[in-house]
Amino acid sequence: MNKDTLTLKVRQFLARIDLRTALILMVMFIFTLMLLGGNHLPASVSAQATSLTPTPNPVTLNGDEFEVTPIPAEYLATNDQTDGIVLGSVVLVLIVIVGTFAVMQRKVNGKQK
Repeated sequence: MNKDTLTLKVRQFLARIDLRTALILMVMFIFTLMLLGGNHLPASVSAQATSLTPTPNPVTLNGDEFEVTPIPAEYLATNDQTDGIVLGSVVLVLIVIVGTFAVMQRKVNGKQK
Protein backbone atom coordinates (compact mmCIF):
# COMPACT_ATOMS: atom_id res chain seq x y z
CA MET A 1 0.00 0.00 0.00
CA ASN A 2 1.35 3.37 -0.98
CA LYS A 3 1.90 6.08 1.64
CA ASP A 4 -0.16 8.54 -0.40
CA THR A 5 -3.03 6.04 -0.61
CA LEU A 6 -2.99 5.55 3.15
CA THR A 7 -2.91 9.30 3.74
CA LEU A 8 -5.82 9.74 1.35
CA LYS A 9 -7.87 7.06 3.14
CA VAL A 10 -7.15 8.62 6.53
CA ARG A 11 -8.22 12.05 5.25
CA GLN A 12 -11.41 10.62 3.78
CA PHE A 13 -12.20 8.89 7.07
CA LEU A 14 -11.58 12.08 9.07
CA ALA A 15 -13.72 14.08 6.64
CA ARG A 16 -16.68 11.75 7.26
CA ILE A 17 -16.78 12.11 11.04
CA ASP A 18 -17.99 15.27 12.73
CA LEU A 19 -16.31 17.09 15.60
CA ARG A 20 -18.64 15.76 18.30
CA THR A 21 -18.01 12.14 17.32
CA ALA A 22 -14.26 12.71 17.19
CA LEU A 23 -14.27 14.27 20.68
CA ILE A 24 -16.33 11.42 22.12
CA LEU A 25 -13.98 8.85 20.59
CA MET A 26 -10.93 10.68 21.96
CA VAL A 27 -12.42 10.87 25.46
CA MET A 28 -13.31 7.16 25.38
CA PHE A 29 -9.79 6.33 24.18
CA ILE A 30 -8.20 8.44 26.95
CA PHE A 31 -10.38 6.85 29.65
CA THR A 32 -9.55 3.38 28.34
CA LEU A 33 -5.84 4.18 28.48
CA MET A 34 -6.23 5.52 32.02
CA LEU A 35 -8.00 2.34 33.07
CA LEU A 36 -5.37 0.10 31.53
CA GLY A 37 -2.54 2.24 32.96
CA GLY A 38 -4.13 2.11 36.41
CA ASN A 39 -2.46 2.54 39.75
CA HIS A 40 -0.67 -0.76 40.08
CA LEU A 41 1.59 -1.21 43.07
CA PRO A 42 5.28 -1.93 42.56
CA ALA A 43 6.23 -5.59 42.95
CA SER A 44 7.98 -5.05 46.28
CA VAL A 45 4.94 -3.40 47.87
CA SER A 46 2.60 -5.98 46.36
CA ALA A 47 4.75 -8.82 47.72
CA GLN A 48 4.71 -7.27 51.18
CA ALA A 49 0.96 -6.87 51.09
CA THR A 50 0.36 -10.47 50.06
CA SER A 51 2.69 -11.90 52.70
CA LEU A 52 0.67 -10.29 55.50
CA THR A 53 -2.02 -12.48 56.92
CA PRO A 54 -4.81 -10.83 58.83
CA THR A 55 -5.20 -11.83 62.42
CA PRO A 56 -8.76 -12.03 63.62
CA ASN A 57 -9.65 -9.84 66.54
CA PRO A 58 -11.60 -11.59 69.26
CA VAL A 59 -15.05 -10.11 69.51
CA THR A 60 -16.80 -9.94 72.81
CA LEU A 61 -20.54 -9.68 72.57
CA ASN A 62 -22.74 -7.78 74.88
CA GLY A 63 -26.48 -7.93 74.61
CA ASP A 64 -26.66 -4.70 72.57
CA GLU A 65 -23.73 -5.26 70.17
CA PHE A 66 -23.74 -6.93 66.77
CA GLU A 67 -21.19 -9.51 65.74
CA VAL A 68 -18.69 -8.22 63.19
CA THR A 69 -18.54 -10.26 59.97
CA PRO A 70 -14.93 -11.32 59.41
CA ILE A 71 -13.26 -10.57 56.07
CA PRO A 72 -11.88 -13.75 54.44
CA ALA A 73 -8.10 -13.84 54.14
CA GLU A 74 -8.18 -14.40 50.37
CA TYR A 75 -9.87 -11.02 49.89
CA LEU A 76 -6.97 -9.29 51.58
CA ALA A 77 -4.31 -11.44 49.90
CA THR A 78 -4.59 -9.98 46.38
CA ASN A 79 -4.84 -6.33 45.45
CA ASP A 80 -6.05 -6.74 41.88
CA GLN A 81 -9.24 -8.76 42.26
CA THR A 82 -11.46 -5.87 41.22
CA ASP A 83 -9.60 -5.15 37.96
CA GLY A 84 -11.73 -7.62 36.03
CA ILE A 85 -14.95 -6.21 37.46
CA VAL A 86 -13.92 -2.64 36.60
CA LEU A 87 -12.83 -3.63 33.09
CA GLY A 88 -16.07 -5.53 32.52
CA SER A 89 -18.18 -2.62 33.71
CA VAL A 90 -16.27 -0.21 31.44
CA VAL A 91 -16.89 -2.52 28.48
CA LEU A 92 -20.61 -2.67 29.31
CA VAL A 93 -20.82 1.12 29.60
CA LEU A 94 -19.03 1.48 26.25
CA ILE A 95 -21.49 -0.95 24.67
CA VAL A 96 -24.43 1.10 25.97
CA ILE A 97 -22.87 4.40 24.84
CA VAL A 98 -21.96 3.12 21.37
CA GLY A 99 -25.41 1.55 20.96
CA THR A 100 -27.09 4.78 21.99
CA PHE A 101 -25.05 6.82 19.53
CA ALA A 102 -25.73 4.29 16.77
CA VAL A 103 -29.49 4.55 17.33
CA MET A 104 -29.29 8.35 17.47
CA GLN A 105 -27.28 8.44 14.24
CA ARG A 106 -29.73 6.09 12.52
CA LYS A 107 -32.62 8.29 13.64
CA VAL A 108 -30.91 11.43 12.32
CA ASN A 109 -30.06 9.80 8.99
CA GLY A 110 -33.62 8.50 8.66
CA LYS A 111 -35.12 11.99 9.05
CA GLN A 112 -32.84 13.49 6.40
CA LYS A 113 -34.06 11.10 3.66
